[in-house]
Amino acid sequence: MFKNGNDERLSLLRLHLEPKVSWVQARHLFEAFDAPSDIFKASAGQLCQWMPLELAQRLSAPPSSSVKSAMQVAIRWAAQPDCQWLTWLDGQYPVALSDLVDAPPVLYARGDVGLLRYPAVTVVGARAANLAGHQLAFNLGRDLALAGWSVISGLAQGVDASAHRGALSVAAEVGQARTVAVMGTGMDQIYPARHQALADAIVGQGGLLLTEAAFGTVLSPHLFPRRNRLVAALGRATVVVQAKARSGSLITARLANELGRDVFAVPGPAGAPLFVGCHGLIRQGAGLLESADDLWRAFGLLTLAK
Repeated sequence: MFKNGNDERLSLLRLHLEPKVSWVQARHLFEAFDAPSDIFKASAGQLCQWMPLELAQRLSAPPSSSVKSAMQVAIRWAAQPDCQWLTWLDGQYPVALSDLVDAPPVLYARGDVGLLRYPAVTVVGARAANLAGHQLAFNLGRDLALAGWSVISGLAQGVDASAHRGALSVAAEVGQARTVAVMGTGMDQIYPARHQALADAIVGQGGLLLTEAAFGTVLSPHLFPRRNRLVAALGRATVVVQAKARSGSLITARLANELGRDVFAVPGPAGAPLFVGCHGLIRQGAGLLESADDLWRAFGLLTLAK
């Protein structure tokens, strides 16, 4: 048992914030040393087993001023109500992410982390969804929340936002907004900016915002696939409501399948661009979904009351 758990958590925070340290390297170090603080007591020669010399030398030295500053920002932020960062040492860190070889050492969380203990389904789809797509995503979010499940999505425009709003619509009835919005940007950089009110409503009604990105991390194309792997891992299943032939939702579906999660897709008119991706998934073996009842049947559950 660690003598000072906070010191060990701070060591993981530093590891998380050190530039150019991959989460795979961080995991190897975490497993190789008795305690995270021991990583930074090791010599560069020892650390070279897992990383280039230049990076090993950086870890064997005191943290740089920029890393210290980033740590202080995270610590001050976590002193606010409903704000915290979770590490591999914390019991509240989501078990579902253990299936990822590159699970982040730290997650920044704003809201009720207890939602991470609920069974969950991921709902994703087109940003430019049509009215039917918005309605189906909303209904799925509502029905999942009513059944006691968490709704996982990415706070994006379109299907993501509608799924979150479906869970929000029954927050008063079930006691909280049972939805987790996984972000690709830092907690201080809500994207898209127009969803600031949605993000605040999720937190205000008992939901959760979650990100691995450090404060100040702004939008960059490579962040979406990284976010998508967390979105895929957190759900028992991933539902793609609408998706074109080239869609980030298809990346999420592929990652979910690789993690052994169930994948479902909503069918639509033949040849309709918004359904080409969904039809491709169904041809590849994804379950066909028209409502939450298809989930309950696939999970071997009785049809749950709406």
